[in-house]
Amino acid sequence: MNIETISNELNTHKLLLANAKTEEQARPILISLLRTLANIVFFDVAFISRFEGGRRVIEYLNNDNEAIDLVAGYSDLIENSLCLRAASGRVSDVIFDTSHLPSNEYVEVIDTFNISSYLCVPIIIDQIGVYGTIGLIGHKPNWDITEEQIKTVESVAQLFAFWKKDQITRREQNSSAHKIVNKVINNSQFELYYQPIFDIQKSRAIGFECLTRFFDAESNNTECMFNNARGVKLTTELELKIMKTALVSLDYFGEYQFLSVNLSHETLLSEKLNELLNNITLNRLVIEINDDINASSYIQICKKLNTFLSKGLRICLEDRSLSLIRQGRQNYIDPDVLKLTFDNFKKNESCELLKWRLNFIHSLSESSAVRLVVQHVEKDEQLNTLIKNGIRFAQGFHLGKPESLIKATYEYS
Repeated sequence: MNIETISNELNTHKLLLANAKTEEQARPILISLLRTLANIVFFDVAFISRFEGGRRVIEYLNNDNEAIDLVAGYSDLIENSLCLRAASGRVSDVIFDTSHLPSNEYVEVIDTFNISSYLCVPIIIDQIGVYGTIGLIGHKPNWDITEEQIKTVESVAQLFAFWKKDQITRREQNSSAHKIVNKVINNSQFELYYQPIFDIQKSRAIGFECLTRFFDAESNNTECMFNNARGVKLTTELELKIMKTALVSLDYFGEYQFLSVNLSHETLLSEKLNELLNNITLNRLVIEINDDINASSYIQICKKLNTFLSKGLRICLEDRSLSLIRQGRQNYIDPDVLKLTFDNFKKNESCELLKWRLNFIHSLSESSAVRLVVQHVEKDEQLNTLIKNGIRFAQGFHLGKPESLIKATYEYS
C-alpha cells in the first residue's frame, strides 16, 4: 500500500471519528486509525493511553504482533513508562533507538515489549490538561522518523482530544438531563391539559387528547423535555408517569367519551406498558403513536398489543403514516383512529397525492371502523368545509383549546 493510499485512509478515519457519537461507534474506527497511523510512520504497534490516578492505562490499541503481550486495559505507573516526558504536555517524545538511552532513562517496559524505537505524543484537552498519549512502538531502531510524521501523529492526537472532549461534554449534559428528567418524573412536575375531539355533525365532544406542559424552570419546553428523556433513555418512564396520571380523568369524563394519550414506539413495546394496561378498562382509551415508524414496526406494535386491542384498546395514527398503513393492511392491521391535518384536507382538490389519501381513508372507513379525525381546525370556514365534505370528527382551537381537567370536564362533558 503506497503512502498516498495510506494518507487517504487516514483522512477517511479522521472524518469517521469526527462523526462518531458514542464509544461503541468510535472504538473500531480508532483501532483502524491506529493501524493506519502505524503504517504511515513505519511502527509496529500504536496505542492511545489515558492517565488516571498516577497510572497509564492503554485505552485503544492496534497490535498485530501476537508475540507482544500488550492489550487494551494494560496499566502501569506513569513513571515506569516511556510516556513520562510527554506526560508533561510540553513535548512529543521521540526515541530513535532505545539502546542509546542513558541508563537513568531506561525503564523495564523496553524489554517487556521489545521496544527498539518509540514515538509518544501528548493528548491535551482544553480546560482539562493532559489526558494521555498516543504511543507508537517499533521493534527495530527507526532513524528515519521525520518532522512531518510527528506532525501527522500530533494531528491525530488533536482530533482525538476534540472527540474526547465532545464525549465528556455529552456525558455531563446527559448527567444534568438525567437529573432533570428524574426530578420531573419523581415529583410529577408537569401539568396535563385536555383538548376536546368533536363529532361536528352532532356538536358534541366525544373524547379528549391529553397534552403535557412542564412547569419546572429547567424543563418548561415540552419538546426539549421529551428530547432530553429520549437522550437519557427515560422516555418510557416519563410517558408512563404522564399516562398513569391522565387515566384518572376517565372518572370525570362522560361515559361515551374516550381519552387519547401519546406514546412513543419505545414505550409501546415496553413490558411496563403491559403492566399498566392490565389494570385499566381499555374500551375508552386511545393510544396515539407520536413518532415516525415503518410498516414492520407498526405490525410489531399491533402484535405486541394484540391482547389489549381485542379488549377494546384503540390505536391512532397520523396521516403521515398512510403508506405504512397500506402495507399493514396486507397483514389485516388497521388503525382505529386516523388523524389528518386540515391543511392537507383543504388542498386535496389540487394535489393528486392528497386525493389518493382521502380515497384511501374513505376506503378504510367503509371496510372497517376507522374514524377519521381532521385536526388543526382553526377557523369557522374550515369547520364548514369539513361539514360540507361529510367529515364527522375534528379537533382544533376553533372547536376547543386544551384545558385543565376541571375546565374541560365542566365545558365539554
